[in-house]
Amino acid sequence: MSKYILFLLLVAGCESRSQKLMREGDLLIEKIEQFRSAKDSLPSSLVEFGESSNDEGPLYYLKQGPNEYIVYFGTALGESTVYSSKKGKWDESD
Repeated sequence: MSKYILFLLLVAGCESRSQKLMREGDLLIEKIEQFRSAKDSLPSSLVEFGESSNDEGPLYYLKQGPNEYIVYFGTALGESTVYSSKKGKWDESD
């Protein structure tokens, strides 16, 4: 029984981490879109509009062309949750 409760607590903790990072990601996406509106282009990196280095995580930004980008974070080894500007939504990826 206690192993089951521990498992549920771990799962709940992972979900809240993902939800927290998605909320933070939404704020980052908003800043990226504001940059795009002001400069008529996407930033090359997060540093270009005053964010900390992309290398440190937990959120990562990758420009995929002149009009597309992704924001993502790791959820488990080899898995991540990805926001695609092309799709306009978050998806899990493995």
